[in-house]
Amino acid sequence: MKIAFGRKATKIHDGKELKVNGVKHILQSLKISLPFNSYTWFIPKEIFISSIEVKKEWIRAFFDDETTVSINGRDIEINSVNRFGLLQVKKLLKDFGIDSTLKTYGKISRLRIGSKYLKIFEKFIGFKHPKKKRRLKILCQSS
Repeated sequence: MKIAFGRKATKIHDGKELKVNGVKHILQSLKISLPFNSYTWFIPKEIFISSIEVKKEWIRAFFDDETTVSINGRDIEINSVNRFGLLQVKKLLKDFGIDSTLKTYGKISRLRIGSKYLKIFEKFIGFKHPKKKRRLKILCQSS
C-alpha cells in the first residue's frame, strides 16, 4: 500500500483485516469514481432488506464516522447536507425502536437522538469508536 499508493496500512483484528486511511485517494488513483458524495450518498436498498445484524453494523460504522456524542446536549447528532440520506438513517433507527428528530438549518440537516433513546442505542447498536463509546456510557450512566 505504501509503495503503490503512498498510504500506510495497519493490521487490525489480529492481522485479519487492514485499516487504510485515504481510501478515496486510492480509488482516484485507480480511476475509480464513487457514484456519491456528501450531497448524494444513500443507504443501499440491500441494507434495508438485510438482517437486523447487518443494519446494526451499517449504523454503527456510519455513526462511528459521522456523529458527535454531546455530553452537554445529552444527545447524539449527525449534521449533513444530505437530508434524504438522514431520512434513511432515521428509518433504519426505527427498526431498533430508536426515535430521532430531523431538522434543517439552511443547507444543513441535523439528525438527533435525544437522551430518552440513548440506552436503547447503546444496547442494540453502540460504538466501536473509543471516545464516542466512552461518552455514550457516561450519558447512559447519568440518566
